[in-house]
Amino acid sequence: MGQQHLARLAAPDFWQMKRKERKWILRPQTGSHSYREALPLGLILREMLQLAKTLKEVKFILNQGVITVDKVVRKDPHFAVGFMDVVEITSLKQAYRVVLDAHGRFVLLPVSGAETEFKLLKVVGKTMARKQQLQCTFADGRNVVATKAIAVGDTAYYNLTTKNIQDVLPMKPGYLAYFIGGSHQGTLGVIKEILRGKDLQKPKVAAEQNGVTFITPMRYALIVGKEKPLLNLTL
Repeated sequence: MGQQHLARLAAPDFWQMKRKERKWILRPQTGSHSYREALPLGLILREMLQLAKTLKEVKFILNQGVITVDKVVRKDPHFAVGFMDVVEITSLKQAYRVVLDAHGRFVLLPVSGAETEFKLLKVVGKTMARKQQLQCTFADGRNVVATKAIAVGDTAYYNLTTKNIQDVLPMKPGYLAYFIGGSHQGTLGVIKEILRGKDLQKPKVAAEQNGVTFITPMRYALIVGKEKPLLNLTL
C-alpha cells in the first residue's frame, strides 16, 4: 500500500487549503488521475466544501453512500478526483464540476440539471479492440469503444449515465478551446491553426483570445464547442 498522507507544505500548488493549519493532508490514490493532477475526495469534503471538520467525519459522510463522482458512489476519502469530474452530494441535491481558475488551481463550479450528466473528455490514445472495434482512451483514464469517427486530440461529449459518446468535437481551426495549462489556463479561446511539429517536436495550436493570438502546446487545449461551450466551465 502506498503512502496515505502528505505534508501540507509539500502538497501541489493547485490544492485549495490552509497549509499551516495542520501538518498532514490526505494523499490521493493514483488511478484514473495521476497524483499531480488530482485532489483526494476527503480534501474536497473537508477543506473546500467544509462539510466536515475531521477525517472521522469525512469517513462517516462517505459511508452513507451519498457522495458520487461521475455518477458512481465513492466511499474512499483518498479517491482521486480530477479536472472535469462531477462531484455530487445526493442528500443535499448539490453538484460541482472540478475546473481550473486563472491561476491553475482546482475550484468547484456548481452545476445542475443536464450539466451533471455530461463530461468533455479529451482523447489521448486509440487502440483496436476485439472485432475490429476502435477503443479510445480518455484523459481521465476511461476506455470507451467509439461508435463515431474520432481522433487523438479530439474531445468527446460523454454521457455519464448511459456511458456513451454523444458527440465528437474535432481539434480543428474555428472551434472553441478551454486551456488546461500554460499562461492561459482556465480561459477560453478560438483555435486559429494547428501547428504540426517536425521530428520529435510536439504539435502546438495558435489560438485567439480577446483579439490577441498566442501559441500553446496542443495538449493544453481541450475543444469545448463551436460557437459556445457545450458545458459551463468558467466561474
